[in-house]
Amino acid sequence: MNRKALLALVLLFLSASGLAAAESALAPTQALSPELRAAFIAEMQHLDHGLQAAVSAIARADWPAVEKIAGEIKGSFILEQKLSAPQLAELHRVLPEPFLALDQQFHAQAERLAHAAKARDGELAAFYAYKLTDGCVSCHSQYARHRFQAVTPPPDVHQH
Repeated sequence: MNRKALLALVLLFLSASGLAAAESALAPTQALSPELRAAFIAEMQHLDHGLQAAVSAIARADWPAVEKIAGEIKGSFILEQKLSAPQLAELHRVLPEPFLALDQQFHAQAERLAHAAKARDGELAAFYAYKLTDGCVSCHSQYARHRFQAVTPPPDVHQH
């Protein structure tokens, strides 16, 4: 094998292993145990349905529904569910700190949406529904590209 072919193979190998490393870094939930992964997916589905219902309720000015849904979204954080000590340790070991920070921010936005609904402030409620959606896009673009390949990060998200 000549030097150019060998160099090309080495570069191909390095780029492929780099992509695999990057992909695994973008998908920390894939490293969770099957039980925790199932709980995580169920939570994401619950959040998706809740956010859709909240947007619809905002459009109808159904403030009690928006407040209730926002409260459910805020309270759905997987780490606040009844998990065993080993499961909690697994979550903290597997999920990176920036991922957890995004999740914490998401649930704080849900709390703000509940306050906007309680105040019957449609403009503010719409803003926080947008912020929740933006949080989904940001997280998916950084950590779930394997599932949402077409998602691109919002302009202010910097990937390293």
